[in-house]
Amino acid sequence: MNELELYKGNRITLMACSSCNAKCSDCYIGYTGNRTPDDLYNIAYLLMNDGKHVRIDGAEVLTNLDYLKTLKLVGQNWIMTNGFRIYSEPDIIDLLRDNNIDTVYMSYHYGIQEDINSISLTIVEDVIKLLNKNNFNIYLNCTLTNRNYKDIKYIAEKTYQLGAKGVGFNKIFQQGKAKNIENLDLTKEQSKEFFEDLNYLRNHHDKNEFYITRGGSLGHDTFKGKDNFRCNAGNNHVMIAPDSKVYGCNAICRPGYEIGEFINNKVYLYKKFYHDESVCLAELLGYLNEDNMDNLTYDKYPVLVKKYSNKK
Repeated sequence: MNELELYKGNRITLMACSSCNAKCSDCYIGYTGNRTPDDLYNIAYLLMNDGKHVRIDGAEVLTNLDYLKTLKLVGQNWIMTNGFRIYSEPDIIDLLRDNNIDTVYMSYHYGIQEDINSISLTIVEDVIKLLNKNNFNIYLNCTLTNRNYKDIKYIAEKTYQLGAKGVGFNKIFQQGKAKNIENLDLTKEQSKEFFEDLNYLRNHHDKNEFYITRGGSLGHDTFKGKDNFRCNAGNNHVMIAPDSKVYGCNAICRPGYEIGEFINNKVYLYKKFYHDESVCLAELLGYLNEDNMDNLTYDKYPVLVKKYSNKK
């Protein structure tokens, strides 16, 4: 059995459920199970009293509206959703307001939405209009592949015109159902082109008016040559799945990627676990799979990163 030690970090995300009302081929969710709303609330309450910064995530939190009381408890004013329940039941906007939700994150995979997502861009855009009408803040997440990475200037302009407060770019995490998607990853040269366009966009948009982000799966800025990228997965941020297993990132919440356990309302990490934050942990393990978990140790970590770099 792995030796455990108390988690010294501050941030904890409780994964409420694996339930979802959509079927998307790019879904990286790999855990199963759903917490009851009362269980979620009680755990969040105890963790908060222990001084932890608690947040709630899905798969799709809006599959059970009783989860919203826990978001209100922890002071979480945002929700990440595919938007479909808001589209089919617009009146839940009032429930979101009642639970102090004023910000909504949704996927907007321009150019590839219909290929990887079961919810059309038309529906997403209808939800954006509805949320704008009701004065919600909207942030959109766009997955990039070798088919749409050249379009990020247009995507930024499009999402800005739709009324979003910002857009975030990411690659497909090679986890869950997304493991079956092949030949869409960016080459090193394409990644460099992306970062060149990203820097252009950031220089031409006031971040207080329109905030442009990119995920850790895109790695270091290969255009500028250096950046401030760090991945704190497992060090100052962990995920607790419904089965009480502890993971470093929501993109690697699946059996085989555990880095600890949740016991008696305390988070414990495997004592041998090591992550130097220089690469995205989910991206690293997405390329190398769970067979390399035992190499996430201080002495073996450099070899693991080199193996990952060579495989890319």
